[in-house]
Amino acid sequence: MKSIARLLSLAVLLLATTTMAGAVPGDTRYTRPGKSIPDGRGTLNFYCMGSGSPTVVFDAGFGDWSPAWAAVQPQVSRWTRACAYDRAGYAFSGPATLPRTSVRIADELHAALHDASISPPYLLVAHAFGSDNLRVFADRYMSDVAGIVLVDADDSDVEPAKWQARDHRAFQRIIAKLRQCRDALAAAPQKAATAASFAAYPKRVSPAS
Repeated sequence: MKSIARLLSLAVLLLATTTMAGAVPGDTRYTRPGKSIPDGRGTLNFYCMGSGSPTVVFDAGFGDWSPAWAAVQPQVSRWTRACAYDRAGYAFSGPATLPRTSVRIADELHAALHDASISPPYLLVAHAFGSDNLRVFADRYMSDVAGIVLVDADDSDVEPAKWQARDHRAFQRIIAKLRQCRDALAAAPQKAATAASFAAYPKRVSPAS
């Protein structure tokens, strides 16, 4: 257990301090669906590799999904079982049930792990927003958790009140803009994308860009 924790600490440190601009060997596995597992409301897409216990479960940051762990997961799988997954509404997972809360996300993950017979104990690894979900998971299912590693974790719940108010205002502005975008799309006539739609984009992106 201690050796796995040390390996994870090193792996996530490398992830946090290294620019992951280029491709990672083996990352093409994430371009295809992994294993679709029921979560009680829909399905979650899992990529599991390796064997052993505890099972390491990865949750990515906001707007990100399984490929965020492409450089780390295979290394961890050399020592134990490693599972990355896409939250509901992301990538190859099914549609999400609203409202989206960390409690709901944690419960969906727990249900899927149980349905897939991925037995505890779990070593939880999360980045940014994912840390909210896995901290909730650890609180709700403490007996199933062997440990937790957080990378650049969100700390809004322990911030001073004035910082929490600032963050709340910022989120409200983001939500307002998203609603404007939704309404504009709903009002605009629908049309299929053509080659001209992408004329402004480079035809090829070099690994160094």
